[in-house]
Amino acid sequence: MNNPYDSLRKQLKERFEYWQSDIEDDDVLDFSAYDLKEAIEKSEHFYLYQYRRPDYYSIRNLETQKIHLSSNGSLNDIYEGLPSGSSKDYEKETVLKLYDLALVSCFTETHNNQLMWSHYADSHKGFCVQYDLKLLQDEPFQILKHTFPVMYSRARKIFKNLEKLKDQLQELREAIEKDFIVDDLTDFDNVLPIFINKSLDWEYESEWRIVYTKKHIYDFYDILQSDEYSLLKLGNIPFSCISGVYIGVRTEKEIKDNIIEICDRLSKKMNKRIPVYVARLSNDSYDILFDEIKYN
Repeated sequence: MNNPYDSLRKQLKERFEYWQSDIEDDDVLDFSAYDLKEAIEKSEHFYLYQYRRPDYYSIRNLETQKIHLSSNGSLNDIYEGLPSGSSKDYEKETVLKLYDLALVSCFTETHNNQLMWSHYADSHKGFCVQYDLKLLQDEPFQILKHTFPVMYSRARKIFKNLEKLKDQLQELREAIEKDFIVDDLTDFDNVLPIFINKSLDWEYESEWRIVYTKKHIYDFYDILQSDEYSLLKLGNIPFSCISGVYIGVRTEKEIKDNIIEICDRLSKKMNKRIPVYVARLSNDSYDILFDEIKYN
């Protein structure tokens, strides 16, 4: 059976191979607007998963059906959001000032990756949320258009002048904060492709991500209502397509009960049951098994 994730990643990779270092934001956005949208429309379900720690914010986002978007400089890949550049560009001061080129939320293709349970769900004390993009209704944030599979390679092929990028980023920060217009954003027009490539070292994550560059956020000023624009700037946007939750082997009873109660309420609100699964260890292999919980 054809894997839709692999097919879509291949389609996006072909765009990168065709345009090489000249690939633009529009080339990547067109992929989501057409290729990804068509694949989702043709599928019965289109699942993406997000591993979460057992903290207040993760549980609150589950309850309110929101996702958090993090600045690229706070993610755990030290090269996140950094194009190739000259040796002069790569001074620590310049690199540190590019920490918020984009807001990113990361997903994966599976709920049973042991390394990701360890790294992102606090060694099985947390949980993993299943989202079905098929359930995502029309919404003002154009989330599907900003959703992409990540590609993996050894080289960073997209070159940028980091000094110019740093200066324009500062202008963009001020424009977004004070609601004024910036005339020349040439160096920012095609930053998105940088965020769709990572080192082969991360390939085990089979990552997908939602990405809004600083320029995208700036452009949303004329599209969103003021309260919606504030949400996007803060990096907390609605994502009402939860279709299941997986609870870790070491998750505390209080957290587990809280998640079950939230899913029960959401199921009644949505008039659609959200299944909850609890992990257990296998008797004779290294697999993680999941049993569905029967709640009201």
